[in-house]
Amino acid sequence: SVASEFGHDGIRCNAVSPGSVRTDNITWTIRQQKDPSVFEKLGRWYPLGRVAEPSDIAKAVSFLGSNDASYISGVVLPVDGGMLAGMNVMIDEFVLEA
Repeated sequence: SVASEFGHDGIRCNAVSPGSVRTDNITWTIRQQKDPSVFEKLGRWYPLGRVAEPSDIAKAVSFLGSNDASYISGVVLPVDGGMLAGMNVMIDEFVLEA
């Protein structure tokens, strides 16, 4: 991986894996025009109960690039409101609703 190849040179490599993010892109705009509560409905799927704001993702990226994360390398950081951690619970709820 890049982290192990360049780590000896003091170069860290990490990635952020975001969940859904509230943005003004055309796809979300069209969905929101059809259903103004689309973000609230989507937020129910997340253990933290909401869709991310762009600043949520930016803060995680900023942290990984800071000296506070100087010993973190080679990771993929989920910034997904607990979606990955709560996947089993969500699947169970989905099956019960079906």
